Amino acid sequence: MRSRNLFVCAVAMLGVMLRSEWLAFSGRVWMRDLLIRAAEAAAPPAVRVHEIVAGQARAMTLFHLLNLGIFDELAEKGPTACRELGRGTFSEVGASFACRYARFGAGAGLLERLANGSVALTEAGKLLVSNHPTSMRDYVMIKFDQRYYESERRVGEPSNLAAREPKSGFKLATGLEFFDYMKTAPDFADLFDAGMQGFSAAVDRVIVADYEVSPSATVCDVGGGTGHLLASFLQEYPKARGILFDQDEQVKAALQKGPLRPFAERTQFVATNFFETLSPVTATCDVIFMKWIVHDWGDEDAVQILRNVAAAALPGATLVLFEMTLDVDGPSFERLKHVTDFYMLNLPVGARERTLADPPRHCFAIDSQYSE
Repeated sequence: MRSRNLFVCAVAMLGVMLRSEWLAFSGRVWMRDLLIRAAEAAAPPAVRVHEIVAGQARAMTLFHLLNLGIFDELAEKGPTACRELGRGTFSEVGASFACRYARFGAGAGLLERLANGSVALTEAGKLLVSNHPTSMRDYVMIKFDQRYYESERRVGEPSNLAAREPKSGFKLATGLEFFDYMKTAPDFADLFDAGMQGFSAAVDRVIVADYEVSPSATVCDVGGGTGHLLASFLQEYPKARGILFDQDEQVKAALQKGPLRPFAERTQFVATNFFETLSPVTATCDVIFMKWIVHDWGDEDAVQILRNVAAAALPGATLVLFEMTLDVDGPSFERLKHVTDFYMLNLPVGARERTLADPPRHCFAIDSQYSE
């Protein structure tokens, strides 16, 4: 029995991976984790509960600061007295509300209250400015969309959890699964795509900096959206070629407004459904990236996707999975991954963040299917 020799590399994104930039960053986070553990050990139980409940107030304050355009205004004007926020449109009482939001924003580390009474953006606050290169504004605004909120509220209802076949949050809220709903609601799809772009932009830079490919490789991204990760690789490797695989709507968007347009001469755009047979051009890929794809699906679907990629790939190609892997980090990152695992409840039942034990099991299923 000779293996098909498709090497599947399961990478623990936000976990045990990457070198230079990541190690420096994770070192700072490790120090923060020590302080978090010390603070939590000293906090009375009632305070811990109150802090959890206060998370809703912090989130809603963030929504109001974004919705009022405060971060963009401060980016344009610089430090501003809180009563002068709103570009002169707030009433006296409204201005007092804005000051209270700004005070709360300062407490959350998004704004800074200066000695002269004005407020300014912190480094974290700058990430919420619309035109920041790695803006997270749209990513945050997704979470406040009424459809998303309703999905998260309903998925945990006792009647759903008691059902023989519980439904996903989006199925309960809209009648359709998440990705099917996006096809019917362009406004939500555009917001989601913009949000994912902002959330992953900084991660893409780290991946490219620390994951080396051959200078003349054909780099492929399956489920790559409008192509931000692939564009980062093509910018880093001027002799490399790229192939973007995604659904027809995403491929059209990538052609019209995506970051791959400057690299059009070195890029193929292939409409595909990874639940079906992939295009024969997959066999030209030297390395195939799938970033945050597997976590969107249950085990059966995840294995089927990987089998389809393996069946179409060139023997000896490398398939790289970037996922949020649980139980490999300190409190800060684990809490972040617990949050994304919570978001997976919006998606088809079975979607979730996984541990290091899961990808090898998936990969074994592929290898046993495609052994000769």
